[in-house]
Amino acid sequence: GERFSAKSMSAAHKTWCHGHPCPCHPFSTGRHALVRINDRSSYIRDSVIDLTPAAAAAIGLTSRQGIARVKIERLR
Repeated sequence: GERFSAKSMSAAHKTWCHGHPCPCHPFSTGRHALVRINDRSSYIRDSVIDLTPAAAAAIGLTSRQGIARVKIERLR
């Protein structure tokens, strides 16, 4: 990975390559953001992607939610 920055539009994923762009769409807000995979995610059960606080805020998720259902796409 790289140095963590809570202000960056990045995310961690269990298997996708670092540097990979990933559109992220939460089901609850209808907003979307393009994040860049830059780390491996934690191995929390049923967690697929971990967003930075800045990325989560950009798509309308709050820190109080902690976990939310999102749709992610793998761009080539």
